[in-house]
Amino acid sequence: MLMAQYLKQYFRPLLVTATLSCIGAMLTIGLLAYINRLATEGLPQAHWNCLAVGLGWFVALCLVNGIAQIILAQLGSEFVAQLRKDLSKEFIRVEYHKLANHKSSIFGVLIEDINRIGPLVLLAPHLAYNIALALVCGIYLLTLSSPLFLTLIAGLSLPLGLSFFLVKSSRVQFDAMRRSEEALFEHFRTIADGKKEMLLSQARAEHFHKVLLQPAIAQAQTFMRQVHLRWNINEAWTSAASYAIVFIVVYLGYAAFALPSDVIVRFVIGALFMVGPLIFVIHAGQPVGVGLSSLRHIKRVGLDLRSELAAANPFAEPQVNIDWQFIHARDLSYRYPESEMGQGVGPVNLSICRGEMVFIVGSNGSGKSTLMHLLCGLLPPSSGRLCLDEDTVPYGSSAYRERFSSVFGDFFLFSHVLDSKGNVLPDIRTRALLRDLKLEKQLHVEHGKLSHTNLSTGQRKRLALLQCYAEDREICLFDEWAADQDPRFREHFYLTLLPQLKQQGKTLIVISHDDRYFHLADRLVKLEDGHIVFNAVANAQIDSNDAPMPNMSAVNNLAVGSLA
Repeated sequence: MLMAQYLKQYFRPLLVTATLSCIGAMLTIGLLAYINRLATEGLPQAHWNCLAVGLGWFVALCLVNGIAQIILAQLGSEFVAQLRKDLSKEFIRVEYHKLANHKSSIFGVLIEDINRIGPLVLLAPHLAYNIALALVCGIYLLTLSSPLFLTLIAGLSLPLGLSFFLVKSSRVQFDAMRRSEEALFEHFRTIADGKKEMLLSQARAEHFHKVLLQPAIAQAQTFMRQVHLRWNINEAWTSAASYAIVFIVVYLGYAAFALPSDVIVRFVIGALFMVGPLIFVIHAGQPVGVGLSSLRHIKRVGLDLRSELAAANPFAEPQVNIDWQFIHARDLSYRYPESEMGQGVGPVNLSICRGEMVFIVGSNGSGKSTLMHLLCGLLPPSSGRLCLDEDTVPYGSSAYRERFSSVFGDFFLFSHVLDSKGNVLPDIRTRALLRDLKLEKQLHVEHGKLSHTNLSTGQRKRLALLQCYAEDREICLFDEWAADQDPRFREHFYLTLLPQLKQQGKTLIVISHDDRYFHLADRLVKLEDGHIVFNAVANAQIDSNDAPMPNMSAVNNLAVGSLA
């Protein structure tokens, strides 16, 4: 279990805190017993000694509890920070396909779930203190009167048993509440992502607010109310029941056991003192239940911190052959798990030669981007193999993936310009690239950090291309890069930038709709409905009349079989 590993990791500070808590509990009961004795027997003649003894108990109690709280505060902050580090690192490592459609899960886990999991560890010393306090107090009460002690324990077993049953039975409600919150986080993300569209369409904004957001909030409210109502009623009932049990103890002490009043008074004071720790233990059930539901949610998201904590020496990944000549897709296919119709790509048979410039063409939704994600190893094949020369590339191979630089359709811009080894690119080199890409007037760079990335879509794509130049990797992927460029820079991309990259020995895989530039490619690969329907050199003669394929319209009119 994940929490067991964290408890093991922080075992020593937790043990010290728990030990100090137990010592504090014994000091508390000692001080209570001393107060009870003075209350029933009165002050002795040397009453200044009593004051000194009482002050000594007080100082010792404050010192022990203070040290415990200092350690606990340090432990709490360190644990939450470590949890954030581990979760964020795992989110960075988790495979693309697992979070592609669940981006809001990242924010929910890193913000909401951490705040719920943290108390699970922090509760341990508090539980140790209160349980120790209740046990020591119980021993003290047993020495006062065994009949009253048995009566008290029998009465308290009912609320304790019901609370334990409530923790076990509330799992479904806790999980439902967490799922409703996850759906709500997705709508909150929509507010930011769809801000411009909603400002331009009041009807769209009203529909989102009334039809989507309000029902999601109402559903989350319903589950939250159900969970908290059960626990609030339990807390109110257990508090009232505890005092009712103390009343029964007093009644039976006089009516059934005929005990002297001084024994009953001391027992009642101790019993009332014991009720507090027991109520804390009962009330701790709610944060424990919430924290456990967050742990289960992290598992559902697809994170496994156990591998992160256990991997002190991760295995060495096989290195990719640096002298490779071909990338082969052999019966490669991918099926989207959320698609009821089994939509996706493949099976595809395709070979790309090192140093080749391949244009992948086809209509929207034909599978071009999915094929690109398969070729660079971001998606796990549903069937088939991806090979480098004759070696099968294992899914998740970072050594293979790091052969690629890319500008995807949904690319993200980082503020720092880095080379392939993660080092900051020298500013003089970055400024030269900014000039080449006509961006020197829009932003500047200092110590590798760009002044901003708030540019037009076309300029942002140029900035993403700058990062590809900085990484200087063997294979470049461009997903409709020129679609948002002005005609002049689009021509510059096809006629100058791509040929320059090819001359440098780069392998270029370009998704494009610009049929006027198709002749520049070494090879055209056309997709339809996830299958290759054309795969040949760009200027190949493809029909019986030896007519070349000058543009996309000609390709669309072809009815050729799949070629590998």
